[in-house]
Amino acid sequence: MRFRTQFALTIVAVAVVLCVSYTGIGFAQDSNQQGGYRIGVVDRKAVYDAYQRQIDEMGRIEQQINQREQEIDEMLERVEAKRERYRAQRESMPEDEALELRDEIERDLRSVMSQREDWERDIQRHADRVISQLRGEIDQAVQEIGVEENYHLILDGDAGIPSGVLYYSSTMNMTGRVIERLNSQYQAGS
Repeated sequence: MRFRTQFALTIVAVAVVLCVSYTGIGFAQDSNQQGGYRIGVVDRKAVYDAYQRQIDEMGRIEQQINQREQEIDEMLERVEAKRERYRAQRESMPEDEALELRDEIERDLRSVMSQREDWERDIQRHADRVISQLRGEIDQAVQEIGVEENYHLILDGDAGIPSGVLYYSSTMNMTGRVIERLNSQYQAGS
């Protein structure tokens, strides 16, 4: 899926370059110039990393993870205490009681591991939902700025992802404006 998106962006970029080179139309930073195109570049990863809501949400998720890990550790300590009691008293216990305690330890351990797996799945689902919402908000802010500021094309400038953009002028980079918009909207909503 990501390859298709990158491929589509590359095709669009090539089409724009070919259109410009064959028609002689120049790129212009000022969309008020006649015949000019306004192109912007946004590093969505940089926006995501600097978006205050993302920082807050990931902090809350990290707190949940730490709380649940502490709960799991406490449960495992209780199981280990039972295991130590079993080891220490196994020889002096009646066989039925020793077998029952051993079975109880095994059930407790399976329960803790099952609970851990459930919690990990819950946290992952929650994190996936949050990340999806944040990405949607970023894309929405980019689109709003594109419309408001009359951009004709906005490309993803993440250097880690081949997007077909080999060079862009730093004057075209609108990443800062996207970060400002998201953070101001987030602060206004808080």
